[in-house]
Amino acid sequence: MKEKSHLLMIGALLLLIVSAVYFSLRESSQEMPTPTESDVAKDPLLQKADSTLQTLESGVELGTDGIVTALDLSGVAFDAPALITIKTDSDSLYAIAIPTMGLPLCAAQEKIADVYEISPGDKVSVRGITDEAGQIVPCTSETHQFIVSGVYLNTDTGLAFEYRKGPGGYSMKETKGQQFSTGTTFVTDIMLTNKADAEELLLSDFPRELPPSISLRVYKNSEKLLPVEWTRTKSVESNYDFAVTEPVEISVGGKKAVGYTIDGLYAADTYVVAFGDYILIITGQYIDSESEIYRDLEKLVDTVSFTR
Repeated sequence: MKEKSHLLMIGALLLLIVSAVYFSLRESSQEMPTPTESDVAKDPLLQKADSTLQTLESGVELGTDGIVTALDLSGVAFDAPALITIKTDSDSLYAIAIPTMGLPLCAAQEKIADVYEISPGDKVSVRGITDEAGQIVPCTSETHQFIVSGVYLNTDTGLAFEYRKGPGGYSMKETKGQQFSTGTTFVTDIMLTNKADAEELLLSDFPRELPPSISLRVYKNSEKLLPVEWTRTKSVESNYDFAVTEPVEISVGGKKAVGYTIDGLYAADTYVVAFGDYILIITGQYIDSESEIYRDLEKLVDTVSFTR
């Protein structure tokens, strides 16, 4: 009887163990996370399983544009490439591999943005050649590139624009409300400063003027003034007292605007735009019309849009 009792106990114990293992495995399989876009970019097997990620043959020269959806820098510390996933307008995903080891030897080094300055939502223009994993690698030709543009969107006002982020682009700082101005109509100020100029200023061991910059300021326009009216009546905000040209009526982002040039420490082209309940002032400082910031200002103005 004792032997039979022992066998029943052992059997019950084994049944409990098997049940515990079964339910543990079942629970872990249910909690297993689905692959992220970063995982897809790293694993060729996942690329084949995901119908939206383009599976490319190696050695293919390719150029495309898209929005950054995922960024994986985990391998950079081990000299592995930085992996970026972008989505095109046609909802196709492409994996990009930016070399880290040997980057100074890349023929396209000067056209490759710093991967540490990239964020999801940035716009990318890339050209390169595909590797064995089907990832686009911009490196071996001077025609290759990895250019990144920052995308700004203010959901409260509806203001949107793009700016060059890298290589050799701009850093952005936004100041809102009373931090910048005691005026009740002030909403926000976005300042764009060239990264190289900002670094040079920090390394200077003697006092010097600030480098040229691009600013976008938003004010409330409760009076619904036209741009030319606002420019003349709000001369402190518009710097109209320093204008060296008369305001010319133009269009920015499909909205009524005026443009003129002011002169101070630097020459500056100014755009005043009326949109909704707001006024936007874009001011771009430059030393001369050959300055890089002068060209970047024009490109930025062309991207301005209003989502509300």
